[in-house]
Amino acid sequence: MASGFKNIVKGIGVVPNASTLNTTKGDLEYLSSDNKLRIHNGTTNEAVVTETAGATLTNKTIAAGSNTITGLTNSNLSGTAAISNANLANSSITVNGSSISLGGSATITANTTNALTIGTGLSGTSFNGSAAVIIAIDSTVATLTGSQALSNKTLTSPIINTATADTITGIAAGPLTLTSPTGQNLILKNATVTTATVTSTGVTLASAKLLVLTNNSQTVSLSASASASASYTVTLPAAAPTASTALVYNGSSFVWGQAGGWTVGSSTSLTGGGTISISLTDGQQVFTVASSSGAVTLAGAAFGSSAPVNGASVRLIGTSDSNTVTLVDTDSAKGLRLVGNATLVSGSVIEFQYISSSDRYFEVNRNF
Repeated sequence: MASGFKNIVKGIGVVPNASTLNTTKGDLEYLSSDNKLRIHNGTTNEAVVTETAGATLTNKTIAAGSNTITGLTNSNLSGTAAISNANLANSSITVNGSSISLGGSATITANTTNALTIGTGLSGTSFNGSAAVIIAIDSTVATLTGSQALSNKTLTSPIINTATADTITGIAAGPLTLTSPTGQNLILKNATVTTATVTSTGVTLASAKLLVLTNNSQTVSLSASASASASYTVTLPAAAPTASTALVYNGSSFVWGQAGGWTVGSSTSLTGGGTISISLTDGQQVFTVASSSGAVTLAGAAFGSSAPVNGASVRLIGTSDSNTVTLVDTDSAKGLRLVGNATLVSGSVIEFQYISSSDRYFEVNRNF
């Protein structure tokens, strides 16, 4: 051992030296400059690694089976001193039969074991991830511009343009405009409202065509030819008509009236300034009239303030010479337009007809 060096012998420590003095292989020394025990390896004094002191190892081989490395992070595996894939037992992964090195990249193609299959209503080839596939709707699905036949569908508030259907049902409120359904049997059924308006625009109904309206167990059928530009209004009854009630054309629309005669009523308790209650739907009606006591003069709008069907005829027959009823000429809404004031006594008869455009009842005849 070189002179001036202190060696450890059976528990005796080496005295720290200020500088390296060892020159013989195997000599030990303890430097005060870095507080490390060193051994001369024949060339240099190399620091001895201890269990807890911090140290940097170089040129060392660590057997994986005999050692455990803990606390590794990505930063410990990078840089100029990184552990290479070649030094790792498992340096790659395999995807779909292709090996990918750690840190490398690859394009992955989907496994066709569970490929996406295009179902009914769609067109396009099945998708396996190898190439793009365009999926479109085929002709079995109803589209905006495609031609498809619909079944078991409910249409809410539809707008039907150029209707060619054989049967149209369930129209809730009308009016319904039908345009040129040539070559078809046109059947319109309406069982939910009291009034329906059907306007024909360019519609030609031959003898084989039918327009049918149903309400309150009554059916109105208009057949034969209809004008291509005319409008027809049919007023349906609010309640089921009697067997003697028929659909009557009053000059502008079809209304329910008395078949083969007139609707007969009586108003024999009239008072001064009063009115006679008439039907607003019957096309022809006749009333026997008298006052409740003595002579009375009725209001100018003797049949009330509500308009009846256009063209309605109202006939009055007096029944008393003492309880007379006088009508006065009145040029106002729902007023009676008379040739001159009329007093009804027993046997007196006078008749009026309502014209909606004037909103007046016009005298058409009297027997006195």
